[in-house]
Amino acid sequence: MASVAQIRQIVRDHFTEKANWRRHKAMELEARQRHGVDKNLCHAESIEAVAAFAESLPDSDPAWAELAACDALTDEFEGLRIPGGVHQSTIHLGDPLTGISPAKLEAAFRGWAECVILEARNPTPRLDEV
Repeated sequence: MASVAQIRQIVRDHFTEKANWRRHKAMELEARQRHGVDKNLCHAESIEAVAAFAESLPDSDPAWAELAACDALTDEFEGLRIPGGVHQSTIHLGDPLTGISPAKLEAAFRGWAECVILEARNPTPRLDEV
């Protein structure tokens, strides 16, 4: 079973990778979209806000124990990881420029964790396995 410290690092890396990917997509779209708010950039900022919320949770928070107990973030061939990679469990909180409530941040993180745990317990078959 992974330690809470390992789980924390995996979650941190996952959100960083996901936010960076969204930011990259936003830069690609910027050339085409010179008007309005870039939704991908908003998503990156939302993801970073959820990551900051996760960082604020103490080690004693039940989410860490649940993620560790079900080995949701482990894979014997790939080492520690988030199932499904960077595209798994998209978080959308709307436009961060209008502010994100602490309740929305908590709901987003706990919902994301629940999706990861459920996927670990009952994996979705890959397309080449169907």
